[in-house]
Amino acid sequence: MYWALLKPFRRSYTKYLGGTVVRQGMLVLGGYSMVWAIRLCLGHRSVPVWWFIAALVVFDTLYLQIDLGLNQLFARQLSFPMFARLRTSALEKTFEMPLEWHQRQTSGALVAKVNEGIGRVVQTAESLGRDLCPSLIRTAMTLVPLLI
Repeated sequence: MYWALLKPFRRSYTKYLGGTVVRQGMLVLGGYSMVWAIRLCLGHRSVPVWWFIAALVVFDTLYLQIDLGLNQLFARQLSFPMFARLRTSALEKTFEMPLEWHQRQTSGALVAKVNEGIGRVVQTAESLGRDLCPSLIRTAMTLVPLLI
């Protein structure tokens, strides 16, 4: 069911997950690079500290640009279009119901139920893409150096 829901968004979702792998890799690398920079500064006094600070600022700027780009991609190509598509299809199904069914229902309550259900589905898809997948990717990347 979930994969059928994502079928129209598969290309954008794949692009988002690829960017998430890069972002999580940079996050893990950022943690290791800070330790590396401190060890080099303490071990080699001939290298100016400002070079490391400049390199870390460039790294952080690049990370921030990737993060903002992924957030825009998710909002523009996944979250809002998914909500719109689900809501449109739910309303189409509602309009296909017989007239007697509509007369028994309260329109405000019906719209509230549809919006709540769609909101939950979209929230589940967002949680999977924005919370669970990045955490799993980061955990796997963190475990790899520990296992080597």
